[in-house]
Amino acid sequence: MTHESTSFAPSVRGFLKSTDGVFSILTAILSVVIISFVGIAVDLGSIVYWQRRLQAATDTAAIAATFDLAQRVDRNELSCRERCFIGRHRDGRNRRLYR
Repeated sequence: MTHESTSFAPSVRGFLKSTDGVFSILTAILSVVIISFVGIAVDLGSIVYWQRRLQAATDTAAIAATFDLAQRVDRNELSCRERCFIGRHRDGRNRRLYR
């Protein structure tokens, strides 16, 4: 029994000190990390892209609504809600509707 344990210990030490195959193990581990970071970067880029598109659409809708209100000459065409909004924002201050 002592003969088996003495021959096994040097082979374990040799295995632990060996550097064969380290490159492939590091490549496997780092490729997962790199692919994960690339995926996160693509997702964040997509989020920023869609956020800008939605903001541009919102801005366009606000400009169109403002243009539509400006084209109405007769104040009687405006609804009560539109008159209240214009009255609150006419002088640049956002006064409360209800006091």
